[in-house]
Amino acid sequence: MSDNCSPPPQREREAALMIQQSLKYAEDLARICEEEKQRRRALEEANEELSREVLARRAVEEELVKAQGALEERVKERTRELSQANERLQVEVERRMRVEDHLTASLKEKDVLLSEIHHRVKNNLQIISSLLALQATRVDDENVRDALSDCQNRVRSIALIHERLYRSRDVAKVDFAEYLQDVLKAFRQTNWERTGSIAITTHVEEIYLGISLAIPCSLIINELVTNCLKHAFPDGRRGTVTISFRREGDDRYVLQVHDDGVGLPPDLDYRSTSSLGLQLVVNLTELQLQGSLQVASGPGTTFTVRFRDPEHR
Repeated sequence: MSDNCSPPPQREREAALMIQQSLKYAEDLARICEEEKQRRRALEEANEELSREVLARRAVEEELVKAQGALEERVKERTRELSQANERLQVEVERRMRVEDHLTASLKEKDVLLSEIHHRVKNNLQIISSLLALQATRVDDENVRDALSDCQNRVRSIALIHERLYRSRDVAKVDFAEYLQDVLKAFRQTNWERTGSIAITTHVEEIYLGISLAIPCSLIINELVTNCLKHAFPDGRRGTVTISFRREGDDRYVLQVHDDGVGLPPDLDYRSTSSLGLQLVVNLTELQLQGSLQVASGPGTTFTVRFRDPEHR
C-alpha cells in the first residue's frame, strides 16, 4: 500500500528537472532584465549626450548666423567706403590729369618762347658781329682791327650757342662737341690768314652743357686759340693746336687747350698780364665756372681748366 502512495521515480526526476529549468529561466530572465536596464541607461546617457551636442550645435549655428550677419554688414560698409574712396580717387586723378595737361601745354609754350628768345638773341648778336666787322674795315690801325676782330669772334661764339639752342629739341642744353665744330668753322673763316699754317684738332666727348657753362667754355676756347695763333707760332711757323674736353667723374669736367709752339715767356705771370684775353680766361674760369686754371709751358703751352656742373643730380 505504501508503495502505491510514493511518487514514482520518473515523476520526481521530471519535477526536479522542471524546477531546475524554472530556476535557469528565472536567472536568464533576471540577467536579461539587468542587461536591458544597462542598455536603457546607456541609451539614456547617449540621448542626453546627443541632446547636449544638439544644443551646443544650435548655439554654434546661432553664433555663426550672428557672425555671418555682422560680416555681411562689415562687407557692405567696407564696400561703401571703398566705393567712396574710389570716387574720390577718380576725381583726384581727373584733376591731376587736367593739371598735367595744363603743365604740358605751358611747358610747350615756354619751350617755344625760349626758342624764340634764343633766335632773337642770336640775330641781335649777329648784327653786332656784322657791325664790328664793318667797323674793322674802316680802321687803319692794325691793333684796333685785331681788337675788333677778337670782339667779333667772342660775339660770334655766343651767337652760335643761341643758334644751337633754338635749333635743338632741348632748349636748355647744347651738344658741346657739335657746337665746337661750328665755332671753329666760323673762327677759321674770320681768321683764315692766321690759321692757314696752323692745324686745329679736337678731342671732345659727347657732353651736353647748359648755357651758363657753355658760354664761358666757348669764350675760354676762343681766347686761348686766339692767343695761340697770335703768339705761339711766330714768323709763319707751322704747328698744331689741340682742344680736348672730357668728363672727370659724374659732375666734373676738364677743358684743355694745348699748342706745340714756342711756349710762354719764362717771366710771364698769366694772372697779372696786360693781355685782355688771358684776363678773360682767368675771370671766366674762376668767377663764372667756379673752377681752377693751370698753365704748363715747355714744350709748347697747355692751359687746363677744371670745373664742375652745379646743376648735376
